Amino acid sequence: MVKVKTPEKLFHISSSVGYRPSRIFCVGANYRKHVEEMGLPGRESPFYFMKPREALIQGDGLSTLAVDYPPQTKELDYEVELVVLIGQAGSMVPEENALDWVGGLGVGIDFTRRDLQRKLREKNQPWELSKAFEQSAPVSSFVDLHNINFEGSSLALDINLSVNGKIKQRANTRDMIFSVSEIIADLSLYFTLLPGDLLFTGTPEGVGPVFPGDILEANIPGLPSLRVSIE
Repeated sequence: MVKVKTPEKLFHISSSVGYRPSRIFCVGANYRKHVEEMGLPGRESPFYFMKPREALIQGDGLSTLAVDYPPQTKELDYEVELVVLIGQAGSMVPEENALDWVGGLGVGIDFTRRDLQRKLREKNQPWELSKAFEQSAPVSSFVDLHNINFEGSSLALDINLSVNGKIKQRANTRDMIFSVSEIIADLSLYFTLLPGDLLFTGTPEGVGPVFPGDILEANIPGLPSLRVSIE
């Protein structure tokens, strides 16, 4: 079991570039069936929340990351996601060229204090207490876009997460409401994207709780896998 602190550089299997971790942007409710299971309204445009750099830990595809069960929650939920590593600076990125800003792809888990999030939603308050805690954003290593499955200009990647060997989430990134290109173009209207920024692109249906002792495996074929133990 390996406990990893926030990395100084992000490990990228197919690049010699040492990306320094920057900001963690997360897209909320970006798969239709997940929107339905959470009882959320539809979206006309992406919406975002952020996690601090201290939320980030990175696996190496071989070892199991140990994640501490966070305080002040009794309902810690997993959310598997395709994670995009931004490779170059840019603002006002045109959607048709947005994939040029992708420095790498990986898989990650957005851990959520669901009971706290529910209370915050009821009060129309920000989500930070439910999302932005330490070790809440484990990610795999990254690889570049070579040999990745595309449909037209969109990514079409199978994605799944298992808990103790049982599949809990399974979908394809073509099921996203907003594609990676659309997200990058939209986000760059509000922020200048920087190398080392990470973009969690939303989770499919099937989210649920985990408990100390559980082993999670997040997979996207062709990308490094991510294995996590809840401590």
